[in-house]
Amino acid sequence: MIYLQADKDVVIKYDEDLKTAEVVSKSALSDQIDQLSKDLPDDPSDEVLLAWAKENYPGLKELQSQRDRLDALKEETAQIGSVQVTGIKEIVK
Repeated sequence: MIYLQADKDVVIKYDEDLKTAEVVSKSALSDQIDQLSKDLPDDPSDEVLLAWAKENYPGLKELQSQRDRLDALKEETAQIGSVQVTGIKEIVK
């Protein structure tokens, strides 16, 4: 890309590979940059992104459901491990 200054605001942009030229206004480019900068929303926070992902990511609800089930099974296993053997003998009689 070659840029040739035509006047204070206008530049001619020449593409050597394509053999094409384009007239570019620096002020027009600046106006576009300003407008896009105004229109562009702020980056969402991590909390907003996480909330969106939890609602919209395929399989995330299923994954969370599996994790919840795993936690419940681990909790139940821990409770079973604390059961006294003498209690079982009384139930069997």
